[in-house]
Amino acid sequence: MVENGYSFLYLDGQCRYWAFPREYDGSSDSIWSDVVTGKLTPGQEAKLKDDLSVIQWQAWDQKHFHEPGLFDAGTATFWTPMAMFQCSGDCGSNLREEIYTNTRTWIRTLAEQGDPVEGAVRVAAIIMPDEALPNPLQPVPEDIDLREHAVSFGDAYNICFGDGILVTGDVADTLRRYRREYYGGKYGNFDYRYLPLEAADGQKYMVYVRDTTPPEGDNGLVQLEGISTSICPD
Repeated sequence: MVENGYSFLYLDGQCRYWAFPREYDGSSDSIWSDVVTGKLTPGQEAKLKDDLSVIQWQAWDQKHFHEPGLFDAGTATFWTPMAMFQCSGDCGSNLREEIYTNTRTWIRTLAEQGDPVEGAVRVAAIIMPDEALPNPLQPVPEDIDLREHAVSFGDAYNICFGDGILVTGDVADTLRRYRREYYGGKYGNFDYRYLPLEAADGQKYMVYVRDTTPPEGDNGLVQLEGISTSICPD
């Protein structure tokens, strides 16, 4: 669900962007939110570069900054084809912390002005254990055989980055609709982040769904030069 980042902002060379998440739940990111796409205006492009102090990135190229005494914080990656740096915690300086804060502000701003992406999604399907009692369940869309792709609940811990199944067409549209309905509270409040689906044969599945973006490779991962990506072994 978050193999390309709990939150992200990707920009191509034509001012097209992809931002995630579309909405924020308080101080945390919602992994059920839509990925949003749009185009920067010329004014936004200039302001974004200034707010993120992109001209300074070259001085920090290939460096990783850690907050002293912090061992379990996530890593923020800042990358262009010319320079990249990473940081954890407070990013080790006021300027880098400002860049990090401004990036999150830009994600929120651009997500609000853009449109949800459509098209393909990637999914992971897990056979639902008997003790799970989600309600209500939705029917598995036609034209997809989840039994062919699903893993057991015990084997789900072995799913890793790049294992998602690419789903297109009407099936993708249906899964995205289900996700939006659950996220929007149509079926009440839920404390899990999978779609509870039931096949025609009665088999129940836990299905995780995420949007895809053009920067992804064939395995669904955005590979940035110089940034290692954890993927499953061949």
